[in-house]
Formats: sequence, C-alpha cells, structure tokens
Amino acid sequence: LHEAARRLGLERIWLEVIEENVAARRLYEKLGYEHVRDLEVWSLGDLVAQSNYLLPARATVAEANAWIRQHRREREPWQRSDATLARLQELEPEPQAIVVYGGAAVVRVTGGRVSVVQIAATSENVYRELFERAAKLGTPLTLLNLPADDPAGAALARLGGRVDLRQHEMVLEL
Repeated sequence: LHEAARRLGLERIWLEVIEENVAARRLYEKLGYEHVRDLEVWSLGDLVAQSNYLLPARATVAEANAWIRQHRREREPWQRSDATLARLQELEPEPQAIVVYGGAAVVRVTGGRVSVVQIAATSENVYRELFERAAKLGTPLTLLNLPADDPAGAALARLGGRVDLRQHEMVLEL
C-alpha cells in the first residue's frame, strides 16, 4: 500500500485507530506512523431543548460549508472533509444546512437519525444552538471524529451528550 501510494505521488497516508486497539497502534508506529491528535465519536440522545427554537434555521449547504471553511480551526478528519461532503451531496437523502449568527452546520438525516457532517461556531453557546436546532430534525444525533479539544465537545457534554469511542489519528509521511 505504501509503495502504491508513493507511485501515485501521494505525500502522506492518514488513518484512525481505536484507542483500545493497542496491537494495531503498535503496528502502525512500527511502520512509521506518528500520532497527530485524538478524535472522539459523540452521540446525543433525546434532547430536552433549553431554548424555544421552533424550527432549524436553514440555508444552502454551499452557504454553510463556505462559512465553516472560513472558520475551521484545523483540518477536518476524512469523514467530515469537504470531499466527503461533496460525495454525500450525490446521495439520498442529501445533507441539510443550518446557519445561525456565529455558526453553521451541515447535517444528514437518515431514518430519523441526525449525523453532523461539518460544524463550526464562534462560541460554545452557538455550538449549543446549532446542536439544539439539529436535534429538532431527529435523534439520536452523532458527530464523528471530533478533535478531543474541540469546543463542540464541551457543548455536547453540557447538552447531555457522551463520547462513545476514542481514536488516535495517525499519519505516515511518504
């Protein structure tokens, strides 16, 4: 795989490994992968809304994604990247956007479950507003591979969310 990647001109290979999978992590380290950051998979069950928002504040996915790109704190994991979002827009159901003052989110609702594809906000309160509005579209709400220190995690925790899985993001420079 590494040789094929080099022949294709790739500069690096990224992967995630579940925290408890120590054997895999050691193998990747032996192959030269380095730990980049810790990621968390969050879920939020039924939410007792702390606000009186009647409906999600909607916008186009392009508008939400543009706002998110301008306010990203760091590189998105592949599951939440712009390329993944573009692919999801080709599938049914298409993602939906929520934009509020100081924040934006792109979500996908399947079978009554809400997956947060991308999200960015200027404060924890704005994250909370976005999550509350997204939860009006269905539950449970999930957010994959959020960096462990991202303020969206604090907002989810205050709303009663929990970390279901921890992963290590690793990279190999080719």
